[in-house]
Amino acid sequence: MIKRPVDPKSNGRRASRVLTSFMALLLLSFLLLSFSHPTMAAPQLILGSGTVESDKPRRAFLLETAMGETFGDQDLLGKFTLIYFGYTFCPDVCPTSMMTMTDILNKLGEDAKAMTPVFISVDPKRDTLPLLRDYADAFHPKIIAMTGPQIMVDAAVGAYNARYKFIPSDDGDPMGYSVDHTASIAFVGPNGHIVTRFGHGKPLEEILFEIRATFSQHQKLVKRLKEKQ
Repeated sequence: MIKRPVDPKSNGRRASRVLTSFMALLLLSFLLLSFSHPTMAAPQLILGSGTVESDKPRRAFLLETAMGETFGDQDLLGKFTLIYFGYTFCPDVCPTSMMTMTDILNKLGEDAKAMTPVFISVDPKRDTLPLLRDYADAFHPKIIAMTGPQIMVDAAVGAYNARYKFIPSDDGDPMGYSVDHTASIAFVGPNGHIVTRFGHGKPLEEILFEIRATFSQHQKLVKRLKEKQ
């Protein structure tokens, strides 16, 4: 049997179709999730030493992790979470904030098991999944990096009251743009609401104090609820 030569362009088109189909499926899943749970308001669980946005219902989001797995707000319920929005091409603010997140995890010791650290890229055009995986691993193996189509990234950004804006490069390079974005790290409680935000440059000891105080209050609350049962 005569083998026909493989057309590289054909393979490329086939790979492109597979990727497009996957992203379409991810987007459909997100839309279904959004309409299924439009306003899943959760009770105010934690006050800590910051504030809780208890007046705002939790919004759904669904993204793809650097490992190629879908990940959404449902995966964070019942857990404390650190969420940072940025991009891997960020020259200074993002690396500093990621190092802060790394220091938090290392200093918390055993308490770090109760924390899920998340890095969400707002720049899916340049931040490929392999790049995100290497970027997160360079800081801490526990950090879950993720992104998705811009519309789904926007949903996650809106869910945590963050912001970002693309800034065109001075030389006109279409891929040389920068991104102006929220620089704080969101500390989110098990109910999906923001406990507080750790501003860029906030001293590590102050951050650890607030986290530990919140953990302590939450443990006391859980204990009281169990005693009432």
